[in-house]
Amino acid sequence: MGRELAATFGVFARVWDEALSLLDADVVRTADDETLARTGLAQPALFAFEVAMCRLWESCGVTPAYLLGHSIGELAAAHVAGALSLGDACRLVSARGRLMQALPAGGAMVAIEASEAEVAGLPVAAVNGPNSVVITGPVDLVDEAADRWRAQGRRVRRLNVSHAFHSAAMEPMLAEFGEVAAGISYQPPRIAVVSNVTGDLIREFSAEYWVRHVRETVRFGDGIDLLTARGVATFVEVGPDGVLSGQGRHGRYVPSSRRDRDEVETVVAALARAHVAGARVDWTTVLPAGPPVTLPTYPFQRERYWLSAAPATRTGHPLVTAVAELADDGGLLLTGQLSTTDQQWLGDHVVQGTVIVPGVALAELALHAADRAGAEGLAELVHDAPLTVPAGVRVALQLRVGPADPDGGRTFGIHARQPGESWTRHATGRLTGTADAPAAPEPVWPPDGAEPIDVREHYQRFADAGFALGPAFQGLRAAWRHGGHTYAEVVLAQPQHPEAARFGIHPALFDAALHAGGLTALAAGTDAVRGRVPFAWRGVRLHATGATALRVRLTPDPSGDGMAIAMTDPAGAPVADIDRLVTRALPAAGPDRRAGALYQLEWVPLPPAPATDRPWRCTTSTTYARRWISRSANPAPAWRS
Repeated sequence: MGRELAATFGVFARVWDEALSLLDADVVRTADDETLARTGLAQPALFAFEVAMCRLWESCGVTPAYLLGHSIGELAAAHVAGALSLGDACRLVSARGRLMQALPAGGAMVAIEASEAEVAGLPVAAVNGPNSVVITGPVDLVDEAADRWRAQGRRVRRLNVSHAFHSAAMEPMLAEFGEVAAGISYQPPRIAVVSNVTGDLIREFSAEYWVRHVRETVRFGDGIDLLTARGVATFVEVGPDGVLSGQGRHGRYVPSSRRDRDEVETVVAALARAHVAGARVDWTTVLPAGPPVTLPTYPFQRERYWLSAAPATRTGHPLVTAVAELADDGGLLLTGQLSTTDQQWLGDHVVQGTVIVPGVALAELALHAADRAGAEGLAELVHDAPLTVPAGVRVALQLRVGPADPDGGRTFGIHARQPGESWTRHATGRLTGTADAPAAPEPVWPPDGAEPIDVREHYQRFADAGFALGPAFQGLRAAWRHGGHTYAEVVLAQPQHPEAARFGIHPALFDAALHAGGLTALAAGTDAVRGRVPFAWRGVRLHATGATALRVRLTPDPSGDGMAIAMTDPAGAPVADIDRLVTRALPAAGPDRRAGALYQLEWVPLPPAPATDRPWRCTTSTTYARRWISRSANPAPAWRS
């Protein structure tokens, strides 16, 4: 295992040698299959192989957006993601294998073609898919269950293991393993990692987590479902046998290695399959003898001649597929579609368990409409209801711009609907016909005397407040306080860079620019557990497009629920300004799943009207009443948030 790869690829050999040395497992280089099957050696060998294979793919220009391991594979994933140094990861792997090997031999594991519900009552080591589980435990119990399922015509396969892993048989080693894990240094992962324990993204590793990881069920199938819902279509397996690729139900599965096949030919073929699936492979690294020949003999334009699942965008904006001028009043109609497949970054914006389009995305969309209509920016935008995007669903989107007023301003409304449902209005507002000068940039960055703010736990606090923000939205890198202002530096995640120029300002970067506004709000009071969301925007202007990094200055207003925001690029050139952004607290119970509303109407009793000789007449529309109440001076809010 790994010998042919190490002899051919220098990157693989270097990482392989370093890992085996730290694992004190040099015997892996010459061990036969029977020796490698021993737990104390198998786990270090698997870890070293998978890490070296990851580094080989990276050296060929292919980098992962997400990492998902399987049992010992999650330790490799944690290291590749930057959560564990190689030395610390090797200490954990060595201790794990050594302590498991020292347990009394016995127990069995069997893979069964059955669902988790069907094997209820049996100890389950792994759930690999909707109809693929591994049961574990005493030999007689496991064999009896295997015979029962085999008699029903189900596929059953006995695993070649020495112990009943992920079962009660592991409990005698947990305390000592926990002591080793407690001496390890952990960092937040730089690449998103999906947990075997929860089947969800993990924000931070700990000693307690790795102890649970040894004992609890491997929820690999849940992890695959999560990544599929986030739009992942290609899965590269870096293990030595390609077993997990056979579990594939969605997307394209690319095994890097196959048992009893030439290792070099298999990994080169895997790179080719990934290339066909859309990955950018640096073939000069794979084939160092010379540049690859351009095939066919005429220039290959890489044009697609089959239907694409994603809608074609003809407007230049990623969220807008078409723009039409309305014949009756000279207004505009912008249409598009939203989904976590076409806009994968949307899947990283989860509010209390629901994927919700961030308010900044609607504001950015309105800025694009302003540009198309010849307006200068947003005079105002008010959110009516959140826009949810269920997994696997394409939500239709419309933004209608009204005719120009005498001063050049225009009203607009943003509506959306899911298939089979009626249209829902999500925001209204007005475009402005006049331009204001950008805010003056800071002459010194950060300002002299600014107090640094520790932002390392900021996104964990966001998660505690109900905002499960994935890697695309975790852009806050540094922050300071000075003179009543908050200053911040934010960056756009690398996978979103290619489409940044097509937005006015990428919603993920735009959203990150607001995150520093929660540094104080989330640290105290009820907002520490509830968080805040954008509600109303005033005076939004875009000065430059295509930014991938920002400097941000946030100035809270005396009301405590609003702030002014100025954004520049790292050189200090203006990018965008917001005169006032008003936020509202997120409801403690989360978004209303039935109505899909973050804000709910609350009727406020009014005092009796004074006597009048004129007959009473109601001419106020529902729309006007809601907006009038929400902006009135009445201390009781119209929107309960």
